[in-house]
Amino acid sequence: MDKMEAQDREPRQSDTFRSYLARETKPLPEALRAPSTIDLETVNVPIARYVSEGFASDEHEHVWSQVWQMACRLEDIPEVGDRLRYDIGHRSVVVVRVSQTEVKAYVNACLHRGRLLCEGMESGKELRCRFHGWTFGLDGRLNSVLDWDEFPHVKRSENSLPEVHVGLWGGFVFLNFADNPSPLLEQLEVVPEHFGAWHFDQRVKTVHVRKQLRCNWKVAIEAFIEGYHVIGTHPQLTPYAGEFEYRQFGRHVNLMLGLTGVPHPKYRDGLTETDIFTAMNRDFPYGADRDVPEGKTARDIAFETMTATFKAMIGKDIFELSPGAVDYEILDMLQYFVFPNLFLFGGFQSPIVYRILPGPSVDSCTMEIIIMPISADGQEHGRVEPIELGYDERWSDCPALGDSALVFDQDTSNVEAVQAGMRASVRSHTQLSLYQESGIRLLHDTLSFYIDEE
Repeated sequence: MDKMEAQDREPRQSDTFRSYLARETKPLPEALRAPSTIDLETVNVPIARYVSEGFASDEHEHVWSQVWQMACRLEDIPEVGDRLRYDIGHRSVVVVRVSQTEVKAYVNACLHRGRLLCEGMESGKELRCRFHGWTFGLDGRLNSVLDWDEFPHVKRSENSLPEVHVGLWGGFVFLNFADNPSPLLEQLEVVPEHFGAWHFDQRVKTVHVRKQLRCNWKVAIEAFIEGYHVIGTHPQLTPYAGEFEYRQFGRHVNLMLGLTGVPHPKYRDGLTETDIFTAMNRDFPYGADRDVPEGKTARDIAFETMTATFKAMIGKDIFELSPGAVDYEILDMLQYFVFPNLFLFGGFQSPIVYRILPGPSVDSCTMEIIIMPISADGQEHGRVEPIELGYDERWSDCPALGDSALVFDQDTSNVEAVQAGMRASVRSHTQLSLYQESGIRLLHDTLSFYIDEE
């Protein structure tokens, strides 16, 4: 990437943000105290990274083949014999619940003539090829061959399904195609420590929506890794959102922090607390519109509603589940981007996960939105099949996403136009801000580390 000369100014950070943290009466969790641990150079990003099939091939060869990537949730394969298909580029994997305590992953190809063994969400005591009926045990070993006397050269001991490395954290199943991958926790860096009080292992998937997009996978990721676009793209959010901070931890984790119930600095004048709450209530389930009483703020009303709703949903108070929780963890945004393609929301405000996968061409990708609330004790949950949305369908065509779908539709209109604009551009590169787009710079710095193009 092209390096730029350093600017003669410090990155702008939010005094308002720090003032709200200073109001907390409990010790701040590590997620809110930890400073960035990496300094990033200011660089230009070549447009070829978004439109070149050659660069996409380098990504598959050097990145997707080497990094841990989230394949599914444990509740996607809750029973022994449950399995699902995970694809990335030309690779296909079947992820299998082998026992109540073990998950394995195999190359998703029959060892006879290569047919896929799993084509979606499936179950069964063995893996059976639908072409000629060869079967493999849940442990990957070859069980049976039709007319085995025709295959005297096929030895059972030499025909187990090739395995793919599996790692588990927080109820997620991760895969790695490398021969000798580094430990999963090394790539997750600060995430396990920061997420310790947010109980991701107790969350369950209730909604899963998968949409096809006409843009490169990095264009889609970059739309969600910065808040600089809020004024231009989401003007309806400015009465209650717009204050963001950004922190980077090692090569793999970017944290974007955002206040809720605090107007964007450019749009504060003339807004009452009732105006702020009304705008918040349009996008979040805070109940009926109401006037904010004198002496209270929109954040106060939101806090009262959030804590009451949480208790009604799971039968426990937030502070019973997480005694040290501070107001910020309940009200505000803690969005972690984990390289290469996973967004996790910490705290208790937003039970959402995003995953973005490269598509069949450099100009396409798949974005998934997964809703994962904390589960009430003893509550039964079945497997959740993804809701599929095509290129020309909108997020708002899916009622399960509620009013938040408008925001996703606004972002989608951007990313597809960005991809088309990059194709039309006569410039060789994009230009990024020093601070507000620092997460994008980290993404490309890490890509360069894996591809080793410099």
